[in-house]
Amino acid sequence: MAWSPNPQAIPQFQALDAIREAAAVTDPEGIVRYWNAAATALFGWRSDERIGRPLAERFPTSVRPALREHLHRITATGAWDGEFEDWRKDETRLVVAARVRPLRDEAGGWIGNLHLARELQRAPRPDGAEDIESVLAIARVGLWSLDLADGSVEWSPESCRVLGVAGPHGTLASWQQLVHADDRAVTIAKLESTIRERGAFRCECRIRRPDGSERWIANFARVECAVGGEPTRVVGTLQDITERVA
Repeated sequence: MAWSPNPQAIPQFQALDAIREAAAVTDPEGIVRYWNAAATALFGWRSDERIGRPLAERFPTSVRPALREHLHRITATGAWDGEFEDWRKDETRLVVAARVRPLRDEAGGWIGNLHLARELQRAPRPDGAEDIESVLAIARVGLWSLDLADGSVEWSPESCRVLGVAGPHGTLASWQQLVHADDRAVTIAKLESTIRERGAFRCECRIRRPDGSERWIANFARVECAVGGEPTRVVGTLQDITERVA
């Protein structure tokens, strides 16, 4: 299926305008191709403000890479249902019940995802980002960030569990020491290239935990830049893939 210049006019999508749930359709790159009236009512974004933009853009920058990775994994598992704290355009928070379903063409090829959401009547917690983090932890996805100004690293609780480290604070040097000696040079070179080219970091490597045990992890990250284009931070996800690789 080729995406129409005006997906809102596609008959299959027009039917979504009649439902009460907020509905959005994204292509394989995570770009919004459809946004119904209920989504506008729930989140405050008009269709012309969201269509053609990455879905992840409407979330805080700290969770965007993890959300991209989470949506990518939905493709492999076939679907996802859950509850989490979301954000409106005006930055107020709300609790939603959400569903994500892959969309496929007649040949069975993946062409994107259908996202559905409805508001739940309970109060958000003080920090909505923590709730998204817990959802990702259920999927065994950890968050991490690297501040390029001082080399400091922050790990989410799931990342700490995978890496076997005691606390959420580290440094670039301490992270490098966790990477298996045989994989260290290649992994560091990939990260340096990602920062230099302001691109995406995708890397599978072994780590040696402080207790001496070894695990395989998959990293996915993106570089964040200042207004002038200077790289300032790398934000990403990691996941233990030892069982898959073994």
